[in-house]
Amino acid sequence: MFNNNKHPDIKFGQVWRATRDFRISIYSPQKACIIPKGTKIVVLHTPINGAIVFNIMPLISKGLDERLVPNLKNMETKKEGFGVLVNIEYFKRWFVLDENQKVEFDNKDAADFWRNIITVRNKKRGHYD
Repeated sequence: MFNNNKHPDIKFGQVWRATRDFRISIYSPQKACIIPKGTKIVVLHTPINGAIVFNIMPLISKGLDERLVPNLKNMETKKEGFGVLVNIEYFKRWFVLDENQKVEFDNKDAADFWRNIITVRNKKRGHYD
């Protein structure tokens, strides 16, 4: 089967950890936000071939800039999704795959958003709850 992922080490659902403070440099709602050293994130989608950016979401929201944390009420009102857009090459320099791959959030909106993503992915694949 054809693999269209230029970055096979980055996959949907993986948990990574910041090895240093990571400043968001991509033009997005989170531009200039800092993801502090030690923060764990989950990958929201596997980058496709040719991509230079992809979306992540922090697992722990406490102490983070509120722009880094999903707000479902806002998302439903604006009919938007959520994701922190990061440059792949910078990400690979300053994040490492975490030993603990458990996806657990401290924020209800983030947990609900993640559950919705999983549900949609499962339905697309024919795996219903």
